[in-house]
Amino acid sequence: MKLREYRCGTCLEIKQVKPMSNGVYAPPRGWKGRAEGWICQDCWKKRYYMTTVVLPVTGPEGVDGLEGADKTELWNKLRDELRAAWLASTRYCNRLVQELFLSEQLPAANAEKLAEFKVPQGLFKRLSPDFAGLPSGCTAELCQVVTRKYMKARREVWQYGGSRLNTYRFPQPYCCRAVSWKLELPAEGAPVIEVALGGRPRKRPPWRLRLRGGPEFRRQRGQLEQMLREGERSSLKLTGQAVNGNTHRNGMTLAKPGSFGGEEVRVMAKITMWLPKSAARETSGRLVVRTLPNSFLAARKVGERGNGWTVHGDQVVRWTAAQRRRMNRMADDRKAETRRGKDRQARRREAWSGKHAARIKTFAQQTAAQLAGYARRRRVAEVVYDDECHDFLPSFPYYEFWERTRQKLAVEGIELVSLSEQRAKKKGKSLLPAADLKELAKILEDMRHDETDIDERD
Repeated sequence: MKLREYRCGTCLEIKQVKPMSNGVYAPPRGWKGRAEGWICQDCWKKRYYMTTVVLPVTGPEGVDGLEGADKTELWNKLRDELRAAWLASTRYCNRLVQELFLSEQLPAANAEKLAEFKVPQGLFKRLSPDFAGLPSGCTAELCQVVTRKYMKARREVWQYGGSRLNTYRFPQPYCCRAVSWKLELPAEGAPVIEVALGGRPRKRPPWRLRLRGGPEFRRQRGQLEQMLREGERSSLKLTGQAVNGNTHRNGMTLAKPGSFGGEEVRVMAKITMWLPKSAARETSGRLVVRTLPNSFLAARKVGERGNGWTVHGDQVVRWTAAQRRRMNRMADDRKAETRRGKDRQARRREAWSGKHAARIKTFAQQTAAQLAGYARRRRVAEVVYDDECHDFLPSFPYYEFWERTRQKLAVEGIELVSLSEQRAKKKGKSLLPAADLKELAKILEDMRHDETDIDERD
């Protein structure tokens, strides 16, 4: 068997690959082809970072085969194809979860550890005939998402019985690979994407979908311009976002198969892309960030006094208290007499829970971006993060916030060190020298006392 060599043009790493079953040589996983040559996965991640832009779809501009059709006819055709594509994606995800579950080996009764699980070879190819309406790029993207979630939940399902299999509800997004869609960005006007829905992209007429523009989306437009200029597009997902019926936006009404009525959704386009990282700057010093008992976050540069940068987040406390009070009152109204038959309050509970989760997610994303911007403005080389204190927001997703902050700081070339991870490592190599840990402990204690003194004066 003849092997083919791929050489990275940056680090000169060489990898040999075997031909696939059809005789075609595919590049190694994570390698990218550029005009200057191949780039390995490690070098690529040092030069580029992945980000996502989400824009609403305002309407179709046209499709091959319906030339001269009016706007209503185009919308009806688009809604039918989107509904069919989302239904196929949902069925594929649930079918894949069942196949993964059935391919597991039953653990022994006295087993303390689950056996290693590998995805059966040929599983995805075996499911392809039943879902011929989905292109290979969409099924490959869905396979990665479903398999990753199943691997996280399999211990709770198999060993402890404390959870059940993931259930994917309608609608699941329709995914497209980078070669299956195009983007047009006119100098004046809204962005336009060209994508085929259902079946193989080369055999289906492509849709031209117009996206939202305007000054409120200038940040997203700037990222799209940078992608076309010096970045690289990745995947596209068309999904539906639940909205109220009085939003006065173009969308569609989705109903579950076999049911009457439905909920209003807005068609959204989620564009994933690779953008170049910021140029290296002269940095020095260390920024200490910690959570506080009476505020969400405070930051101080080493060598300075006082909490120079603080995020109180009082609105999050009000949101959480209102959500808890609302859920408790709705639970009190679910008497035994009202629980018979269809739960009429389930949709209301789901809507309120989704709104609260979206609020918390937006707050975490915005605060992480603000913290990264402050660290960049102060030109620090390292950020030390400590979230040991959860008194102010006990139910806040601190790990997701830490992960989002790490991604934002990595774009700026700033390293993030977590003291919580340092405490978890009781054995092994320390992340920081002992002298630095002692100095940081004193700074963290001073930040806590400074906030207490301010509260007492108020």
